[in-house]
Amino acid sequence: MSARGARVGEAATAGVVDAAAPLVADGDLVVAALALRACASLLGRQPASAPAVAARVLPQALALAQSPLLQARPRG
Repeated sequence: MSARGARVGEAATAGVVDAAAPLVADGDLVVAALALRACASLLGRQPASAPAVAARVLPQALALAQSPLLQARPRG
């Protein structure tokens, strides 16, 4: 995406979004971070992909943000 992102077609863009959406979960935080980074890169190169990312990835990202794994526990 970074080298030739302007030439990525609509089908490939949809494929990236579709592949990234289920990876944005608390099952593997490293994979989730990489999927979110791929979507951020995609948005930077293909702003027209914003509706697809908002519809498919954003709900997953918001759910991930509420995961107990990402919530700080008070030290006692």
